[in-house]
Amino acid sequence: MVPAVFRRVEHWPLTPNGKLDRKALLVKIDGGEQHSAVAKTHQNDQALEQTVLSMVAEILKRPSVTADDNLVALGASSLELIALASRIEVLSGKRPPLTELARAVRMPDLVALIAALMPETAKATSGPALWPGEDVLRDYLASHPTITDPVARRLFKTRPRPIGSADTIALEARPEIDRPPVADRRSWRDFCDSALSPLALSELLSPLRRHYAEGQARRLYASAGGLYPVETYLVLQPGAVEGMDAGGYRYDADGHKLVPCASHEALSDIAGLSSGNRDMLAASKVLICFALSLDAIAPLYDTASLPFGMIECGAICQLLEQASARLSVGLCQIGDMPLAELGRRLNLPADRICLHVMAAGALDPAMLGPWLDTPKTYEQDMMEGEL
Repeated sequence: MVPAVFRRVEHWPLTPNGKLDRKALLVKIDGGEQHSAVAKTHQNDQALEQTVLSMVAEILKRPSVTADDNLVALGASSLELIALASRIEVLSGKRPPLTELARAVRMPDLVALIAALMPETAKATSGPALWPGEDVLRDYLASHPTITDPVARRLFKTRPRPIGSADTIALEARPEIDRPPVADRRSWRDFCDSALSPLALSELLSPLRRHYAEGQARRLYASAGGLYPVETYLVLQPGAVEGMDAGGYRYDADGHKLVPCASHEALSDIAGLSSGNRDMLAASKVLICFALSLDAIAPLYDTASLPFGMIECGAICQLLEQASARLSVGLCQIGDMPLAELGRRLNLPADRICLHVMAAGALDPAMLGPWLDTPKTYEQDMMEGEL
């Protein structure tokens, strides 16, 4: 017999009877291997961190970048994020989605994102997808580069999408119905400096309020198992709402009230976390955040909890946008906010996952009025220069 592996030990561990203590020997050998593995992992992490910091410094044309820096504070533009994504693809073999990259603005978060893309990490952490089709999406993104040219992006948005069949059946509609329902809904990116009234904020959030029918608690949107695990939080900047202090609040849907959860000091620079919407977020003064409470759904729905929470979050956003259409309140959904950092600022418990955010603010009547007066129909009017 030939030993497969040799291990060096300083001395033989012995039992009180002077015999070889085999259990202690195994612990000594295994402990040494674990220590060596931990040390190697630490060295790899340090090397990757230095590689990432050097990469960011080169792209942003900075003499140096430290682990305490973040992309927003360093002034990274969308074009520089795209260049960074290309460099990450060269390093790891996988291109990170721009939405994930835009949220990893802190250097530790960026390093963690790149570490997860590295081949050895991806192999070790691979498991079932949390969202149906997640692997199909990532394969598609790997072979279809993101469109970055502004003109090409606009053409992509307006391109026709044929159904693929010449045989169609027209659905009957009553002649008197020629206006889409809730057609005044739209996204707003320009806000005025006025504060929202407490009544306007109350009416905006009222669609999320619990109500009762036939003795049963209900809400205006569906939720898996009737659990309603998605929580709503507000970030108010100074002067956002008349008579209300700045800071973070959790919305209590049962009592239709706000519960303070974070200080203004922790949230004062929240707009600066966004790489592409800083000015708009600063003008909006209100941020509406949605978080999934895992302890309210995961014990029943396991890995389906996250997709079910995302579906519920989308339903909530639609209700809020429809409610804002009849108020002097504008909403805009934000896709580049670093959600993990926002959750830390809001003091969310460890079992909460920040899912999405919306900006909200007062609208100038001079802008809102013409939009409300604009006819909305099912027929498209071609305007010269629109193409």
